[in-house]
Amino acid sequence: MYVPDLLSLDISYVDIRKCSGTCLETFFQHNRNLAKFTIHWKDLTNGIVSSMASEGEMLEEIALVDCDQVTCSGIQDIGKHCQKLRGLDLKGVCFLTDAALWPCLSRGQLRHLSLAECGISDVTLRWICQYLSETVESLDLAWCDEITETGVNTLLSRDHPNLRTLSLHQGPASDHTLTLLAEHCSQLTSLVLCSVRFGIDDEAVVNLAQRLPHLTKIDISWNSGLTDKSPSAFLTFCQKLEWANFAGIKRITSEPFIHLISDDGSWLKTQAMLRKDRLDRQRRQVDAGGTQVDKETRPVRLPFRSGVFCTTSVLPGSGILWTWWMTSTWQESLPCAGGRSRFRITTDS
Repeated sequence: MYVPDLLSLDISYVDIRKCSGTCLETFFQHNRNLAKFTIHWKDLTNGIVSSMASEGEMLEEIALVDCDQVTCSGIQDIGKHCQKLRGLDLKGVCFLTDAALWPCLSRGQLRHLSLAECGISDVTLRWICQYLSETVESLDLAWCDEITETGVNTLLSRDHPNLRTLSLHQGPASDHTLTLLAEHCSQLTSLVLCSVRFGIDDEAVVNLAQRLPHLTKIDISWNSGLTDKSPSAFLTFCQKLEWANFAGIKRITSEPFIHLISDDGSWLKTQAMLRKDRLDRQRRQVDAGGTQVDKETRPVRLPFRSGVFCTTSVLPGSGILWTWWMTSTWQESLPCAGGRSRFRITTDS
């Protein structure tokens, strides 16, 4: 006879609107060795979460994404009963308070923690600094509207030797915050500083880039105070970089990226030809006499990844993707050398 003994269950994209809480409670009772549980269900209640926690002594990873009916008591029960918990994703569980997280944080075992869009305050950041600074590997604080720059700076005031991934998307960060990041989080491989609430400038970003040698992903998009110096710093100093997002930085130009193009002289000539063709088309449209303007025909040289200039220690054509946006009237997706990924180039041309 079949005896259920599942170790992992992910029902993030399953329509369980007709599923009763009793069904899940029965599941937890019969699968006591469950180690990983992921759910995306707005009807999840504290009662179901408490049942899961009381039966889930073996649980190591729990994700309750956008389960906004879950409140403090349910999360506290997770902290009390799930002694082996290493990962907790509470993205979108927006009615939490700091007290809900105390049992989970004070044990000092969490390695992966997502509190994106939660109503936590600086108190939680102090607890993370106090109890998880030596263990936490990934931390998501995106869209946490109640935290302040003081709280973030307190969090970053101690060394985080194992922190690899950090998101402060739409969070409070200043130049001083970036200085603390450079000093205490040097092992970061992924960093999101998209649209931070306080202005950051090129000097702080350059200093940060110089101190993050292991970085593979950076997002500094929509920070209007930055210029060419910031993307240039990441392209120069972060030799393992694989992905970058510079969207919405209106003051950057093509200068930091031009050396990524093999035979950039031919590409510049092609740009000039494309501009001339566009002007010719405009003139023909307004020419009342219908006079045709002769088009200069030249072979179009599309840009591709340079085989000489390479900001990484990986061989050219290794699939690195650079993405940036400027005010655009022309956009072209272009194959990299090796054909394993694509540039997306958007320019005024």
